[in-house]
Amino acid sequence: MPNWTKPSVFIRKMGITKRCMSTTIVLAQKYYFQAAPTLDAMAGGPIPTDLLCAACLCIAVKIASDFGPDSFEPPVHEYLVLKHVCRHGSAPTADQLDIRNSKARFATTECSVLATIGFENLAPSLPHGKLLEILPQGIAGSVVELAWAILNDSCSLPESIERDPAAMAEAALKKAVSMAGHTASAHAHV
Repeated sequence: MPNWTKPSVFIRKMGITKRCMSTTIVLAQKYYFQAAPTLDAMAGGPIPTDLLCAACLCIAVKIASDFGPDSFEPPVHEYLVLKHVCRHGSAPTADQLDIRNSKARFATTECSVLATIGFENLAPSLPHGKLLEILPQGIAGSVVELAWAILNDSCSLPESIERDPAAMAEAALKKAVSMAGHTASAHAHV
């Protein structure tokens, strides 16, 4: 059973509000207890507590910003969260210390948490739930990770508040598929 107080230390260092920090821990615990039977079956093995809480922190910020301007929490970019996890995490591993390698695992973790808990119940007006709905059957995990990262980048921009969530999700998926196609064709030419 993870020690949930350790991740709250690096969250506090980021200056996140208490409400958002509480939401982060609740999401992490809910995910942990719902997904615990299958965690060992995941390709990457059990998710480190710090990485799980970092993904839940980004979700908590999205939820907080979904309840209107009075409760607005500034967007937290995943890169900054990962940097904090790598610097202040309770038990950094070699994988955690390399931010570039962690980005893909971070996106997968965030996606897994939302799919398990049900994002449409948490923040229906945000595009992440729409992305989960429109993902084609059998799509490559790397494309999902890329689409998720693109969507996170889009949500960190102030103008994202005025955009249609479904359109944002579709644009992120199209861009990810296009980028993955360019990468695949570049590898084929080598």
